[in-house]
Amino acid sequence: MRSAPVGQQCVECVQQGAKSVRQVKPLRQARAWVTWALIAVNVLVYSAVVGGTDETMAVTTSPLFRDLVLYLPWVAQGELWRTVTAGFLHFGLMHIGVNMLSLALIGPGLEHAFGRERYATIYGTALLGSSAIAMWFSPNALVAGASGAIYGLLGAALVLYLRERLNPQTIIIVLVLNIGLSISLPGISLAGHMGGLLFGVLSAGALLYYREVCRGAGVPDLVQKPSTPWVLAAVVIALSVTLIVARVLTYSG
Repeated sequence: MRSAPVGQQCVECVQQGAKSVRQVKPLRQARAWVTWALIAVNVLVYSAVVGGTDETMAVTTSPLFRDLVLYLPWVAQGELWRTVTAGFLHFGLMHIGVNMLSLALIGPGLEHAFGRERYATIYGTALLGSSAIAMWFSPNALVAGASGAIYGLLGAALVLYLRERLNPQTIIIVLVLNIGLSISLPGISLAGHMGGLLFGVLSAGALLYYREVCRGAGVPDLVQKPSTPWVLAAVVIALSVTLIVARVLTYSG
């Protein structure tokens, strides 16, 4: 267990889960390209936002920040890109520092465990799900940050542990601690965090439990098709998009 500014991150438990799912390259050869690319994009966006204001701590005054942040009244005007771009936007140096440290700690192990494509799918789905739930439960708030997607990765780690029949106690403790911080600290989008967690669990579940889903649905023949887990993952993505569209259509201003 390692302390982090947003709570507790269990580096060892994620690494253990990664070893149980797939054989990874030796450390000197392994590259978590998706994780580092995500960190790079977040840093570049933050740098661009800060460059648009005279005060580095007042990023909300930047025109670029206002063009990218998630805010339901603006999304309802057709600016749907905000549901994605807000996940790469941060309110300040501490905000982005905490989130990127968390991503650097837990991301590489999960990327090696799931593989780049599945890992990226989980991250993106959690990001969309975070935006969707935040729009339903925090309609008048400016929402930004990668933490919703990072909560999705924690949810995926829990699914990974359950799938490999490992003791999930440490992962559960990490989640409880972080949820507690989300509830107790002001200015944090609890809805966004819970949305990311939920859709991270659903996405990872679709990719890891597709055999059980197919058998339970009475279509065991689909288990043999390589596309099946991706179809189920696409259904989860479609659910997040449906929630976003439904919220826009029902928004009255």
